[in-house]
Amino acid sequence: MRYYEDLAIGALEFTQKYTVTAEEIILIGKQFDPMPIHTDMGMAAQSEFGSLIASGVHIIALWRKLDFEITRDINVVCGLGLDKVRFVRPLFANDTIKCELKVLRKNLSATRDHCGIVHFRHRVINQNSALVSCHTSKVLLRCSSAL
Repeated sequence: MRYYEDLAIGALEFTQKYTVTAEEIILIGKQFDPMPIHTDMGMAAQSEFGSLIASGVHIIALWRKLDFEITRDINVVCGLGLDKVRFVRPLFANDTIKCELKVLRKNLSATRDHCGIVHFRHRVINQNSALVSCHTSKVLLRCSSAL
């Protein structure tokens, strides 16, 4: 298990790769963001994107799924929020993505004994090394001295 003290400012980690399917884009779109560019291949083909694209909600869900691969061993109390969420370019069916996690800064909590706050930068990158989305987050972690 990794604790607040174990995370070094500037540390960079990458997830495994994940390929997004058209079926997945449509399923998530129909459930959570039913715009035609996410749910209808014909209408999406006529859009400025020329093809079906994943919803921003879908991209964030994929980031979280992949990010958990590399953060599941961190002793998290809870997330404190996402900031500066940007969708830089579309995520198309059959794109393969990976996620990047970087520790930006950290500070001990002023209100929770034996806890610290870590600020992360998250990036979703496609198979062409192009940025798809990015955001920052704050997470409350346990310190090892809490044991």
